Amino acid sequence: MNGIHDTGGAHGYGPVYREPNEPVFRYDWEKTVMSLFPALFANGNFNVDEFRHGIERMNPIDYLKGTYYEHWI
Repeated sequence: MNGIHDTGGAHGYGPVYREPNEPVFRYDWEKTVMSLFPALFANGNFNVDEFRHGIERMNPIDYLKGTYYEHWI
């Protein structure tokens, strides 16, 4: 794969910095999105592979501009 999301093994990005006491969720809507996904998977709406493939098909600009949970919706 050669998509914008595929950075495994790539060099030159520098270290990843975490903010001290960084919250898991920055906004309430992120909690909502996260809480919906187990039910959507269990109900058969889509599986993990389809979910991942949807993120991989995102427009590269949208992928880079989006946050982690924005990729989920």
